[in-house]
Amino acid sequence: YPPADDGSGAMPRYIEPSIVGLRDLPMWPASTKGEVDGGRALPSVFVPRIETLLGNSEAWAAKVLDDGLAPCLARGDTCFFDPLDPPSAGDIICIVQETKGSGGRERRLGLFCDMSKDTLTLRPCVSAETKSTTIILQPHMIVGRMVGMLRR
Repeated sequence: YPPADDGSGAMPRYIEPSIVGLRDLPMWPASTKGEVDGGRALPSVFVPRIETLLGNSEAWAAKVLDDGLAPCLARGDTCFFDPLDPPSAGDIICIVQETKGSGGRERRLGLFCDMSKDTLTLRPCVSAETKSTTIILQPHMIVGRMVGMLRR
């Protein structure tokens, strides 16, 4: 049942409990180059929720479309991301940002290096020879840390 009104005037936050295995987690395409969803409000695919993400309404899954993070991730793998769990150096992350002009969202995978107040640094692949990319943080950006993965 929803929590009782505490008299503060604020809307109490209530999340229906999730069920492991229920196909209620949105899955979007993602790659190290960035994949645009075409402006759809909802994905065409939902996948079963993993236990780590029970009760987390902000989480999502992504289907990997390239081999940029091999051998950690391969094309066709399904990754699970939690934006409520801050990343640490070396974590695989997915950055979600609005695209200019198309009204869609781009999802980019990468290896988290560092984050400051204004920027985020990531590498697009696991190889140490690859140069890092610095991204200017925008108010609408979402950064999710990978908390699970299913091999294809």
